Amino acid sequence: MRVGFFFGISVALVIGGTFIHYLPDHGMRQWARREAERLIQQRERESLPLISENYYDPDKIVVPTAGEE
Repeated sequence: MRVGFFFGISVALVIGGTFIHYLPDHGMRQWARREAERLIQQRERESLPLISENYYDPDKIVVPTAGEE
């Protein structure tokens, strides 16, 4: 019974650990990091700032007039 219990726990830990290690990237965190690094390298090659002062295009922002409020 002790041998069975030992091997049962050992197999559960090994197979369980392997299963958890090879699960897909939850939340795509690794992909997001790789994509951010790629964009940073591209902006550095083109001598652009990493973050522009206008996150959104100011021409596309619709601002209501004083009468519409």
